[in-house]
Amino acid sequence: MANPTSFSVLGTSFDSEETALTALKAEVLRIEELKTQRLKDELLVLPSRFGVETIDGFIQLLAEHASPELKQRLLVSHTTSQSRRRRLSPEERNGIIAGLQAGERGVDLAARFQVTSATIQTIKRSLGLVRSQQT
Repeated sequence: MANPTSFSVLGTSFDSEETALTALKAEVLRIEELKTQRLKDELLVLPSRFGVETIDGFIQLLAEHASPELKQRLLVSHTTSQSRRRRLSPEERNGIIAGLQAGERGVDLAARFQVTSATIQTIKRSLGLVRSQQT
């Protein structure tokens, strides 16, 4: 006959609540580790399912379909790590100006031309499209 102070959890008998709790916490930890490992394994094979070889290639594939705001953030984080700024070609500048005159949003133009929103602001300012701050 079972000890009256013992109890059963998930088919296992324990002598105390503390012992049961410790065993359950260990089981939760084991399940979480299995889940984490399974997720890592799935992520490693994901690129090959989409015809690319690396995680970086997969991320680049996904980035093509990101929102303009995310593209801008990715661009800014990429350009801030570079030591030199690239100069806009006259064609790029004219394309940005045409977009602004057509009413396109600055963030969309920045993503399309792979420049920062500050570059778009500078062009807007040079065209007189931005009100200057009054102090």
